[in-house]
Amino acid sequence: MEGNPIIRIPNLTYPATLNAFLTAGWDIELADTDKNGIINIGNSAGVYDCLMGFAGRKPWSNASYSNAYGVIVDGAQHWLVCDGDVGGGMSISFDPTKNLPSSGNGGAIVTNDEKLYLYASSYRDNNKPYFYDAGTNSKMSEQDCAQILVRANYIDEWQKRRSNIAKYWCDKFKDLPINCLSDTVDPHAHQKFVMYMADRNSMHTHLLTDGIDSKVHYEYVLGDLPTAKNLQKPDLLSTSVMLSRGVISLPMYPELTDLEVDYIAEKVIEFYDTN
Repeated sequence: MEGNPIIRIPNLTYPATLNAFLTAGWDIELADTDKNGIINIGNSAGVYDCLMGFAGRKPWSNASYSNAYGVIVDGAQHWLVCDGDVGGGMSISFDPTKNLPSSGNGGAIVTNDEKLYLYASSYRDNNKPYFYDAGTNSKMSEQDCAQILVRANYIDEWQKRRSNIAKYWCDKFKDLPINCLSDTVDPHAHQKFVMYMADRNSMHTHLLTDGIDSKVHYEYVLGDLPTAKNLQKPDLLSTSVMLSRGVISLPMYPELTDLEVDYIAEKVIEFYDTN
């Protein structure tokens, strides 16, 4: 392929993904999402798709993308439910905020492509032993890796707890003017419990008053950033822009007690009872 490779990235995601491809010199197209924050695989020849699992939901397509050469997967949010669908390669995050956290930071690359495996192995270790055209000293400490191996013994239990919390909240909120993006219809890792509502900011203030620190993780789309000024992007009426104006995340982690889960649900319901 002549010229720079082209990648389609969801307009609604964390800037780290955009920054990575900008640094690598790729040409970028910001793609609109559906109401769940997911893009569909495109059909343009020579264009890659970067699939993201918004808040933990597995990306969907018309066919399995397990071995699709034109698909790169940012699996930071959904790798636990990817079921082997890693595209040409998948990145995994062990950030302290993720489902399987490191005490510091770090991540992994999963691929079925031998060339990518050899390149990544060399890149992380100062270009040794294959001496490609780039390299860095980017490795996790043995201590962090050991802690992740211990935590991995509990990940199934933690994931079950996350799923049960999400199911409970979705049921409690089913009659409210809320769209729970963390529903349990599709495979979902429940890294966050994200809701869409028309009065997001008022809900955030209401919950904070009651000691509940909700988060607005996606208050802007990538197309709003100065670095995206000259990129092809969805317009201001797109689904991804709409979502960014109304998404809010409830606290979601397996250590929440049943009393805390109930308290959060009650305060969300109370907001609509008093407004």
